[in-house]
Amino acid sequence: MGVPGTDRTVPDPVGRSRACSALPRIAAVFCLLWLAVGLPAEGRERLRGRETIPRLQGEEVAELVARVRANRRGPASLLQAEFLHFPRRGERESRRAVLFFRWEADGSASLRVEMPSGTRWLLRGGERPGAWQWTAETGAVERLSADAGWAPLWPGVELTLFDWTAPYLDWPDYSYEGPDRVAGRPVQWVRFAPPPDWQGRLARERVTAVRLALDSRFSAPLRVEYLGGDGDVLRSVEVRSFRKVGEVWMVRRLEAFDERDRDRTEVQVAAAAVGITIPNRAWDPSALREPLPLPPASAFERF
Repeated sequence: MGVPGTDRTVPDPVGRSRACSALPRIAAVFCLLWLAVGLPAEGRERLRGRETIPRLQGEEVAELVARVRANRRGPASLLQAEFLHFPRRGERESRRAVLFFRWEADGSASLRVEMPSGTRWLLRGGERPGAWQWTAETGAVERLSADAGWAPLWPGVELTLFDWTAPYLDWPDYSYEGPDRVAGRPVQWVRFAPPPDWQGRLARERVTAVRLALDSRFSAPLRVEYLGGDGDVLRSVEVRSFRKVGEVWMVRRLEAFDERDRDRTEVQVAAAAVGITIPNRAWDPSALREPLPLPPASAFERF
């Protein structure tokens, strides 16, 4: 059965999980920056208020970071997304992809990306992220090197392996910068410093720290900034809009921006299936040789 917006016919569809209805909220989608968040439906309207945002005190900063880390959980999800690249000069480019996502028991995330062209990736987050790629041209599964972390998954897209796996959420060294608003929402800025094993890789990209705008009400990041040596923002990724799926608010659109060349990429989610069952074999790199079956069209919420 086909999926809305595609012409793909798939046998043996992935089943829906009964666990979905038992969860009041989830953090799903895009382990890329871990910006895909699940918000309780009853809380979203209150975020539009203009009340004063209090500055965190004492242990409140550590408690917020701990909640953000602990909130990395929830059922598996599948997204149909379009990637729109807007270069400062030149024509707009568009690519579509299907993203399979799940949280692991240790709080890390796994993401499988499939392109209509036949290219497929498997990405693992956490303290020791990894990435594998299969292409129709080679017919082989290749493990990508750590140095590939800052390269885009495909040319003309301002999203890298580092964005997708978000290892900075587990870096132990962080400092508090204060309250602010991002897209009208109250946030707390926290700066994460890379541990020694990350410093060399980041230095080649002139990145010295990663700054996150954390929504303290719902324990989720809304914006990520990659900072240079003098504190200037080199690149950023930000949630731009949400969409309600059942009892959950999911990311509908996010934007990645390169402050140096002024190129911009938008990720627009067209449809989502939440609480699906993805076979364990799908998360083995060798399984990239075959595309995953998709759920029936009835399992999808169109955006």
